[in-house]
Amino acid sequence: MKVAYVSQFSDFVGGGEYSLLDLATHLPAGVEAVLVTPAEGALARRAAAAGVRAEYLPLPPVGWQTLGALSSWRRWLKAERPDVVHANNSRAAFYAGLACRGLGIPVLFHCRVPERDPVMDRLLRRLVGAVIANSAATARRFASWSGQRVHTIYNGLDVSQPLPCGAPPFGARQVVLVVGRLSDVKRQHRLVELFPDICRGRQDVHLLLAGGIDPFDPAYAERLQALIAQSPCAGRMHWLGEVADIAGLYACATVVVLPSRFESFGRVLVEAMGAGVPVVAFRNGGIPEVVEDGKQGMLLEEGDWDGMVVAVRQLLADDGLRRHLGEAGRARAGNFSLQHHVQAVMQLYGEMMHAD
Repeated sequence: MKVAYVSQFSDFVGGGEYSLLDLATHLPAGVEAVLVTPAEGALARRAAAAGVRAEYLPLPPVGWQTLGALSSWRRWLKAERPDVVHANNSRAAFYAGLACRGLGIPVLFHCRVPERDPVMDRLLRRLVGAVIANSAATARRFASWSGQRVHTIYNGLDVSQPLPCGAPPFGARQVVLVVGRLSDVKRQHRLVELFPDICRGRQDVHLLLAGGIDPFDPAYAERLQALIAQSPCAGRMHWLGEVADIAGLYACATVVVLPSRFESFGRVLVEAMGAGVPVVAFRNGGIPEVVEDGKQGMLLEEGDWDGMVVAVRQLLADDGLRRHLGEAGRARAGNFSLQHHVQAVMQLYGEMMHAD
């Protein structure tokens, strides 16, 4: 079997690209993966390092360039003949769906965004054979679609290996960790604003922010750095940028906080739970499907920032509670294993290939 994995983006924009790469590089023996991106970038380089061949095909915004792009797609598909095309974004699914018409190649749209796109969703309903939604919250985007075409398959992560206990950096005794690209949607600025209240009376607590600059909102990083510099706790808040050894950060974290406005899944939460770290987040999107409130962490109603301060301070103060939630988190993370994810996706490939 040969599967073409198509990404609209050439670089890592969010967790979706990491999840796509995890899948493409952990397929069973006998399955060949080909990564298709619009240009050379970090995603293709990482795939090549893992033994996955990369190809480059145009994926311009839908418009006057579409016909030319489709011609390139058709030529490539006729030469390559993949058994399945797995599109990681709606634009990728649009081009793959149009280009595969009449070729007998099934197209799968892996949706990681819950917001409806009335025009594109109407087109994709006719162009793709099936949809994978990364959570039930995302699947609700397709509530009007009939039949069994929408499948909820949670993202998979390799959480099988226990992490060594790391020493907290910057002389910290306890670490509040936030992981994610710097973006107004991720709302790191709210944690920076709240940190003086979180660490009140605790001089050895530090806030670590791990994540690169959002290419769609580059000014946010500058605003965040200015906010940190103006804070009375500036010396204990650190933006680390992109971190290669993210596992090492989880290993030294006391609590992981996800202040996002919305998460369709919450990959960071599974990573934290797999490392045995309790989590604090808002009850939105797919987060309640990942974390059980009071069992692996604490979930708050959207906008309850005072409650977030109280929850983080409680976890910083209570060693026994942290251990209890952390142990439950390790067990819970096994439900989102990469092995389960690959098996479920492979089963769907088989169903699509043998559909009438």
